[in-house]
Amino acid sequence: MGKLNALGVKNAKPGRHGDGDGLYLVVKPTGAKSWILRVQRDKMRRDIGLGSLAALTLAEARVKAVELRKHALNGRDPIAERDRDRRPIPTFKEAAKKTHAALKSGWVGKSADAFLSSLETYAFPSLGNRRVDTIEAANIQKVLTPIWTTKPELARKLRMRIGC
Repeated sequence: MGKLNALGVKNAKPGRHGDGDGLYLVVKPTGAKSWILRVQRDKMRRDIGLGSLAALTLAEARVKAVELRKHALNGRDPIAERDRDRRPIPTFKEAAKKTHAALKSGWVGKSADAFLSSLETYAFPSLGNRRVDTIEAANIQKVLTPIWTTKPELARKLRMRIGC
């Protein structure tokens, strides 16, 4: 059985069409087309949906399949890895509040309040609504510069809290 090509994908009839290495194009009787990857993990065969043909080209499906097969070979759950890519990236404020909630039980006294309060006062105004993957060193420097010389201890703590 040979590899699929763009014309073959376009003209595929209902059924399951193999591309090799566990990648299949599934065509439903309605004509809807989607990609499935079949892997074996812990001696169990699993079919993993990669997405529709509208969302992934043949080339993109092959790349995604290689990536997920590597996860399965390394003992990781390929479905969890696929879903990790689908999770929305949080804003700085969302991530900070989630981190605060997770860590506050281990802090003594006012430390938990100080953690969140310093971020609310100094970091949230400029970083709060930014997605964490878009924050760069220059953004952090902009937060710290005004307080670095007047409140150096707070600036050091804030720098660590931003990086948590």
